[in-house]
Amino acid sequence: VKTMSVDPPAVLDSNQTPIEPKHLIAIVDPLSAFLMAAGKVEGSTQAGLCDRALSILDGLSRYDVKLEQQGTGTIVQKGFAGNTTVCRVVFKPVAGQIGETGRGRSASPDSDRILVTFGRVSTMDLYVPVSVQAQTQFGRASVALTEISVDPARSAASR
Repeated sequence: VKTMSVDPPAVLDSNQTPIEPKHLIAIVDPLSAFLMAAGKVEGSTQAGLCDRALSILDGLSRYDVKLEQQGTGTIVQKGFAGNTTVCRVVFKPVAGQIGETGRGRSASPDSDRILVTFGRVSTMDLYVPVSVQAQTQFGRASVALTEISVDPARSAASR
């Protein structure tokens, strides 16, 4: 990313760092950050899936996320069955609207309580989040993948 703009412009508190050009180098959006090509992981164990740091820009906030191995398991869902890897998310604010005025979240989310479980979708050769659990200021939040559907013709054409 060379430049970006937010319309209307973000209003930052005096304690928030503006997003500068140096913050736009080697970044990904929040969704793409958590979709991982299986080929990139296969050289190591599936646990290597958690051995990564991500630089994320969501348009208003720039933050780093480090994943750390927490465990493994298995899952059976519609369109998906297999081994899973659980990663703890360590969140580090970098710039932009991060904090209570930015999005209604605390400046330091309790990263010990953010867990992402990844599973491999073999038809796409991709690891995807199958569940996310987090402790928020409002209580526990949990999101789970209930179904995954892949159009084989479209999937093969995109490779």
